Amino acid sequence: QLRVSSYSKVIVWFKEHKRYQKIYLMGVSLGAIEGSMLAADANVKAAVLVMGGGDLAEIIMHSQEPFVAEWRKELIKRMAEINGSQPTEEKILDLLRQSLDKADPLRYAETVMAEKILMINAKYDQTIPFRNTFKLWLALNQPRLILFPTTHRGMAFYAPAVLYQTGRFFSKRD
Repeated sequence: QLRVSSYSKVIVWFKEHKRYQKIYLMGVSLGAIEGSMLAADANVKAAVLVMGGGDLAEIIMHSQEPFVAEWRKELIKRMAEINGSQPTEEKILDLLRQSLDKADPLRYAETVMAEKILMINAKYDQTIPFRNTFKLWLALNQPRLILFPTTHRGMAFYAPAVLYQTGRFFSKRD
């Protein structure tokens, strides 16, 4: 949430300087998650969210990204040490949701106009599972969604297509 607040200050700075009248935003992965919250800012004319999702607790619980999986394993270990028994998935999700509620894009999605959002995601993403992409898409009132038949890391091969779609989307917002 602190990072999003810092980004909001940057948006205000751009807007205060007359030569930056149109502010467009593009975020990838964590940048898309944060960008989905920044898109609520009236100064942001349009946003492209690449490989983002909602329900951070669930993303952490089910992501197969090695860093996230290792962090999750350590969390479960510490919870077991504190409680004296292995925590259930429900208990872990509850703890994560309590901790991450204010930073979850689902909390802010209803304030974003779907027309100014383009979501681009990987259909077989195991870092941000598709169910979490779908949750964010629904919460954002079903903006345009482009799915590529690839994984999170495989999306790099689609970078030219992503940039092309981003350029088209932004140019239609002028």
